[in-house]
Amino acid sequence: MDLITRITLPPLLPTLLAVLTILLTALLYRIVVRSYFSSLCVIPGPPSKQQKLGWPSLSGNFQESLYRPTPEWSNREQQGAIRYSGALGEQALVVTDPAAVQHILSHHNDFPPPKSIRKIIGIMVGEGLLFAQGDAHRRQRKIMNPSFAPLHLRELLPSFFEATYKLRDKWIQIIKNPPSASTTDEQDATPPLDKPSAESSALINLSQWMPRLTLDIIGLAGFGYSFHQVTGDSTGFADAFNALFSNKEAAASVLKPPSPTALVLITIAVGLLMRLPIGLARWLPGKEVKDLLSAMDLIKAESRKVIEEKKRKVEKDGVGSLGGGRDLITLLLRSNLGAGSSALSDVELEGQIATLLLAGNDTSSLTLIWTLSYLARNPTAQARLRTEIRDARRSAIAEGRDELSHDDLESLSFLDAVVRETLRLEPPAAFAIRTSLSNTQVPLSKPLNTSHGQLPSLPVTKNVTLVIPFASMNRDPAVFGEDAEEWRPERWLEGAGEGGVGIYSHIMTFSAGPRACIGYKFALLEIKAVLATLLTTFNFAPRDSTTEYFPRTAILTRPLVKGEEDEGFKCELRVGLVDEEAE
Repeated sequence: MDLITRITLPPLLPTLLAVLTILLTALLYRIVVRSYFSSLCVIPGPPSKQQKLGWPSLSGNFQESLYRPTPEWSNREQQGAIRYSGALGEQALVVTDPAAVQHILSHHNDFPPPKSIRKIIGIMVGEGLLFAQGDAHRRQRKIMNPSFAPLHLRELLPSFFEATYKLRDKWIQIIKNPPSASTTDEQDATPPLDKPSAESSALINLSQWMPRLTLDIIGLAGFGYSFHQVTGDSTGFADAFNALFSNKEAAASVLKPPSPTALVLITIAVGLLMRLPIGLARWLPGKEVKDLLSAMDLIKAESRKVIEEKKRKVEKDGVGSLGGGRDLITLLLRSNLGAGSSALSDVELEGQIATLLLAGNDTSSLTLIWTLSYLARNPTAQARLRTEIRDARRSAIAEGRDELSHDDLESLSFLDAVVRETLRLEPPAAFAIRTSLSNTQVPLSKPLNTSHGQLPSLPVTKNVTLVIPFASMNRDPAVFGEDAEEWRPERWLEGAGEGGVGIYSHIMTFSAGPRACIGYKFALLEIKAVLATLLTTFNFAPRDSTTEYFPRTAILTRPLVKGEEDEGFKCELRVGLVDEEAE
């Protein structure tokens, strides 16, 4: 050992010192150049915290601004673009100018998601539509488009109602037989009542029930069978989704941003991770990482079962065995069988299922949670909507139908306004992140005021992070009026939204451009069917007069109760039965 030490140590020390010096010099150059000499420096933005001797903060101000934005700069977001500094001198632009946003999202090959986000998507859902880029994305989307055609969506409506009826029956059972204080079965997800109220109601935690409902819906409409989450016959998928999105640790983590030191270390770690194969993520330390991977393993295993089962059926009975199957995966397989050389691989097919499970489950459940929460706080709007739905049901019955049709739901103008308004104020995904692959000029709808005068276009340098804040753009007073921060469905009956960007109603909730949400019409029909069923039977009221909910982002934006953050994401409403014969 001594001999080895004598041989290696003398040349090793200078080498290590030289490498360390080069790395520190490169880091210093990167921080100084990005902080003081970037072309983005002329774009206005919140001042970065300064370290000793006037050096800029290594952690920047972007993370802190996302958690606790100052009113001044929150308002400035709607003036086109503002600049933030990230860790280790990285530059980030928050872009809200409609022309710039349209350009960035339309030219998705020039402004893809950052490699770090794409790698995380690959770990979570595999090589599905969210992961694919360029030609692979176009090929996958072309094969998937027929599954979301309007004609096929009409055929899925009975599946939406079927799953919602089970939730309705379960809630009726809970309201009529409230759990006692000794009840420990979390499947009911209702805190015990001291005694039933005069109106016969129960306290229902929507954050536990809505994901179960939408998972059952995506099972029936997406794959042709039920996961039985509402009835409680199977809890594996519920456990997986709770592990991903609903745990207390996730709630706590979004309330307090990481320390500057932790943020710098995270930035370095992510940079290293991006240079490693996706499979090596399994060797990362930490309980949270292992819980995430376990949950995703379960989802991927179930996805594989679906594909294998349907393919075995085709191998045994031929393509005709798919017959008139109406679920999305059957339609996808049928489309894929006729795609020739462009057909999706088994890995890509499995990725589509995992993508449908994640993108099609929690986004819809969160919109339902927020919608019912707003209706509970606005009883006049709730009563108006219930009357509209009941009138439509009476007309359907008079025509010999026992349920609302697709056309019935689409004709309910106030229901449509309520859904639009909730999607505007509470988009499940609060923002999108892109990165520039080259130095370029992004067009603006109006000149941007900077410290060096006005800019006719936005100068974007290579590898700059671009943040498109959906929630902020959806609240732009220039588009939605001075009351843009208020939940007021009537604005949509008055023709709101002109001048906005987005694939749906001039709002950014479903994004825009070639990577806009492929299943947004599926989600809209699903949400309307659920609301029409539940509001016919139930009345929704706040838990009490003092409870305050506020949104926090943990992958998606979820509700927390002020003062009860340690209990995790939740939205509890008092749900009671209404007289189905009364107006």
